[in-house]
Amino acid sequence: MGVDTEAKVPYDTVLIKDGKVVPQYYVNTTEIGLYLNILVEVEKAGNADALVRIAEVLDTLEKAPTWNGLFFWPYDIVKGELKPTAEGIVPAVDNGNLAFALAGVAGAYLTSEAQPNKPLFRALMRCWKDKKPVGQNCTMKVVA
Repeated sequence: MGVDTEAKVPYDTVLIKDGKVVPQYYVNTTEIGLYLNILVEVEKAGNADALVRIAEVLDTLEKAPTWNGLFFWPYDIVKGELKPTAEGIVPAVDNGNLAFALAGVAGAYLTSEAQPNKPLFRALMRCWKDKKPVGQNCTMKVVA
C-alpha cells in the first residue's frame, strides 16, 4: 500500500475503520525482497532514482536487528527503523526469499561491464573487496 518515508521499506497492510484507511506499519522480509526485485526492474527500465531506493533499503536492512544473521518476522516500522516483534520469530522461508532477492540485486549490478560507474555497484564492490558481508562493518551507503 505504500513505502515508509523514513525506513524506505514497503508496508502492505491496512485496516478500514469507520470507512477510513488506517495503515499498519509493519513489514516482512519477503515483502522487502519483492520490493528490491521491483526496484531493479524499474532502474533497468530507465529510472535512475531506483538505485537510490535500492541503496536506502539495503541500508535499512543492514541496521535491522537479526538473530545469528537471520532476519525476524515481521518487523514493526518505528521512527525509520525495523524493530522485531515481541514473538521473535525467525522464519527460514522469508529469510530464503530475501536471500534470493539480494542475490538478484547483486547479479543485476555485478555482472554488467557498464555498471562500474554506478554508485550502487561501487558500494557492492567495496563490501566484496573488503570481504565483509553487508551488516558487518560494510556500509551500503551509496556515494555518487
